[in-house]
Amino acid sequence: YNTLGVALARTGRLEEAVDQIEQSVGLAEAGDLLQATCRGYTNLGVLYRRAGRLDEAERHHRAALDICRELGDPFEIASVLSNLTTVYLESGRPVEAEEACRLALPHLRVSGSRSFLGTALVNLARLCRLRGALDEAADSLAEAAAPVGAAPSAAGPGDQKALDELVKRAEEPEDDGGGGGEE
Repeated sequence: YNTLGVALARTGRLEEAVDQIEQSVGLAEAGDLLQATCRGYTNLGVLYRRAGRLDEAERHHRAALDICRELGDPFEIASVLSNLTTVYLESGRPVEAEEACRLALPHLRVSGSRSFLGTALVNLARLCRLRGALDEAADSLAEAAAPVGAAPSAAGPGDQKALDELVKRAEEPEDDGGGGGEE
């Protein structure tokens, strides 16, 4: 059901996707399948965020986070914290967004996922910039821009180029609301 739900979501059928994933979560919980339950809650959180239902998104991501912590999987913990970062930002809660982002970083560092670490560091730089902490923002961008080979990594050959592009975009001035692009 979860895979079908994800497929439905990718084709824009969000309501059907939610129904399928909720069924998946029910079955996973009944079978005490923690990993599947965690994935289902995470996917529901993402779908609810896309639908603008931020309270429900947060609730599902928090449920996923509790399970991820029980499982002890650093990458899954970081993934859910990164999703919470987005929910908090979209809810107008930058302080909580920065806290979730900072909590994700140690998990990403041990997970070996350099590209996800780079993305989180760029997000942290943007959050630091929002509160005027420009030196912290610069430090985060410098770490994000460090060559892939500088840290243990499961990165592929295109990761450094992607990280370089993320850093370049993050260093550009924020849109002042005068129109132009979409962030």
